Amino acid sequence: MFRPRTTLLLALLTLAPPALGAVYTPKLDTVVLERLTFRPQSDADRELSALRRQLAAQPNNAPLAAQVAQSLLERGRAEADPRYTGRAQAALQPWWTLEKLPTPIRVLRATIRQNLHLFPQAQKDLDAAVLEDPRNPQAWVTKATVLSVTGRLEEAKRSCLPLLSLSGDLVALSCLSGVSSRNGQALQSARALESVLKRESSAPAALRLWAWSTVAEAYERAGRPLEAEKAYLAGLQLDPTDAYLLAAYADFLLEQNRAQQVISRLEPLRRIDALLLRLALAEKVLGHPNLKRDLDELEARFDAARARGDTVHRREQALYTLKLLERPTDALQLAQQNFAVQKEPLDVSVLLESALAAGQPNAATEAVVLERVYEGSRRRKRSWMLARYTQDSVV
Repeated sequence: MFRPRTTLLLALLTLAPPALGAVYTPKLDTVVLERLTFRPQSDADRELSALRRQLAAQPNNAPLAAQVAQSLLERGRAEADPRYTGRAQAALQPWWTLEKLPTPIRVLRATIRQNLHLFPQAQKDLDAAVLEDPRNPQAWVTKATVLSVTGRLEEAKRSCLPLLSLSGDLVALSCLSGVSSRNGQALQSARALESVLKRESSAPAALRLWAWSTVAEAYERAGRPLEAEKAYLAGLQLDPTDAYLLAAYADFLLEQNRAQQVISRLEPLRRIDALLLRLALAEKVLGHPNLKRDLDELEARFDAARARGDTVHRREQALYTLKLLERPTDALQLAQQNFAVQKEPLDVSVLLESALAAGQPNAATEAVVLERVYEGSRRRKRSWMLARYTQDSVV
């Protein structure tokens, strides 16, 4: 799906595409790499274009480069467009391979590396950043995110703790709740963060959106669907087009057997790959006439991603291959490749389900261990997988 939304905090806390390799050159002129849609240029577009022109004239201006990279990352998050990550990297090119560089540039480089799933490199940058500037809240938030994504929950929690003195309660508790809700304390985490949210109703909308998504997912893991839905809708009131929250809410609705609501919400936003995937999943449940159209579009997008060498969306490719193409052996291979890089609850779930569907439960041994960690704060639906492993595997 999406990386956790550390990117949206880049501006607030200073008051979350593929690893780059050889350039891909199509062998035929008919190969489609990207489908673009025309959009009139907004004031924000013009402002960003002006900043990029200034940077082109002053490529070694570190504050300007940081401003451009930050703006590009925020735009990419808002539009769920990974191309902005590459543009942000280009803005930081003079510093990209340096060991010594300004801390703000280092944190931005870590955020870009996180977006590219280069987690060891991102963590190396973040370890250095918190040593250079231990009062940098963005460095601590991003470090906690990277550790959480890679399944290192206790270390992630420790990285959230400095935020208690460096930022407001809402930032600190959002960070802590995101970790604790995966580690046996989902209900307590949801209630505590919701209480802070109600108290800090004047906090920036982007920060409240992050917090509401954390509350929603925590309630869902705790098996409280009514409270989870209220939190999802509270977040979507702040931004009804937020791709991260919409994808999570769509997954929730699919688990609740409410596929028609998924179609109603996501049809206008099908340009976003993760949302098109959920749309197709809902269409398959209902036997919708648009399913073939959207399967063809998904296949074209995944083909283009493979041609670019994109390895970031393997989880989505695994879901697509398992649920829509019904090829569990191929899905298992993709899920294993994805799990080698990131280990969030959905990554674990996709690997377990793919392994079971392929009749190879022992292919997910490591995921079973992590699933047992998550089990205390788990959506009820997923308990069947561990039960199956008890029967089908020596694990």
